[in-house]
Amino acid sequence: QHFSWVHTLERIKVAQKLQQAMSIQERGADKLNVLIQLNLQGEMSKSGVAPQDLNALVDAVQELDDLNLCGLMLIPKPSENFDAQRKVFSQARELLEQMASNAPQMRHLSMGMSGDLRAAIAEGATLVRVGTALFGPRDYVA
Repeated sequence: QHFSWVHTLERIKVAQKLQQAMSIQERGADKLNVLIQLNLQGEMSKSGVAPQDLNALVDAVQELDDLNLCGLMLIPKPSENFDAQRKVFSQARELLEQMASNAPQMRHLSMGMSGDLRAAIAEGATLVRVGTALFGPRDYVA
């Protein structure tokens, strides 16, 4: 009841739990907007669905009545190289384009943060995360 978007959906089990939670909420016709999180670089430290598993997850999420599958989300490995940044964002854009025939409602690409914003926008990002640019670097406690 307190939010309308989930950007980090990467497993059908999580989608089913969200569906279950939505079915007991009194939200009227409002669906929960979700983005599937990609892991294009095979990083063990990050969540996300591998490209070869994306179609199956898209199909499964589309079967859930209370979830509105809106697109893809990506957090790539940090890189200072613009061309390297752009390459991984291009892969996400291409995957979204491939999904268009199956899931035309998938229009959003949530990708790009303060350090790779230009490359993400060049490759079609519709949602960006710019916390560091706005608030400065954070101090992390180990």
